[in-house]
Amino acid sequence: MKKIANTFFKMLLAIVLLLGCQNITKEKSESNDASYEEKLSLNKGEKWEANEATTVGIENMIAAINSTDSNSLNPKVLAEKLDSEFKTIVAKCTMTGEAHDQLHYFILPLKDKIEILKNSNYKNGQTQLKEIKLYLKSYKKYFK
Repeated sequence: MKKIANTFFKMLLAIVLLLGCQNITKEKSESNDASYEEKLSLNKGEKWEANEATTVGIENMIAAINSTDSNSLNPKVLAEKLDSEFKTIVAKCTMTGEAHDQLHYFILPLKDKIEILKNSNYKNGQTQLKEIKLYLKSYKKYFK
């Protein structure tokens, strides 16, 4: 019985991850008219309302970066932590409408930055780490 429950849970988790929010890869390949960062905007001068899981995930990423000693940076290890938070944000997405679209305009470039970090050596990782940290700080400019 325990094995069946465990298998069911794994299948349910897989479905949620596959269907949660939207298919990030599909979205990424469908946008050719402008970069996501260019599409990102405020809601008539106001910040968009983000769900709690998204804000917590972004804060967790910032904390992971801040707790990383840049002198002993292992880009792949840090990228895996950031990617885990990214996947949690996507899986727990409950946002809808334009706020949801704006969130995707924000997180899709972040996904690319994490992938670059994952494939970086120490020196390039230092540069990418600074870029990701700066980018994550911009979250509060667009979302509350």
